[in-house]
Amino acid sequence: MRNIVKIVRDINSKIPIELQEDAREGEYKDSNYVDIFNIMIDNDVLRECCKGLFADKHYAQSVEEAYKLLNQIVRNKAGRRAVGKDGAEMMFSVFNIKNPVLRFNKMRTESEINQQNGYCQIIAGAMTGIRNPRAHTPKHLDNPKIALELLVLANHVIRMVEKSIKTRKKT
Repeated sequence: MRNIVKIVRDINSKIPIELQEDAREGEYKDSNYVDIFNIMIDNDVLRECCKGLFADKHYAQSVEEAYKLLNQIVRNKAGRRAVGKDGAEMMFSVFNIKNPVLRFNKMRTESEINQQNGYCQIIAGAMTGIRNPRAHTPKHLDNPKIALELLVLANHVIRMVEKSIKTRKKT
């Protein structure tokens, strides 16, 4: 719990005072969302992928591109064992607890197995519940706050995937 409080304080210390005050009043100005994007989205590839879209107020498209990027990062890291799969199906295959292609930890304790299973479900759910509606629904709209929340989640999950360990194929 102390770590979470510290993280929130660190984030708040990076957000300019005027933005914090605007937040208390209810809404940020559009330009303020870009400032927050610049603070919160620290993955260079993700930033390059969607900052222009986000800054140009193409919120749904910026989110869609972020999750397509996540899908591609997983596919590239998993290699041949992800061929022919996409989206949630690929995530369940790559991160499953029985025979993972990529693992987030050593998977020796119940807590480590729970972490693997949880991130598997989060990432698969993100493909189904975040990426797909934006990819398959014409004129899907997001407001900047929702888009930013989803981009921060993508930033975190991409970090976890990049730190994951590729396992050897079980025979």
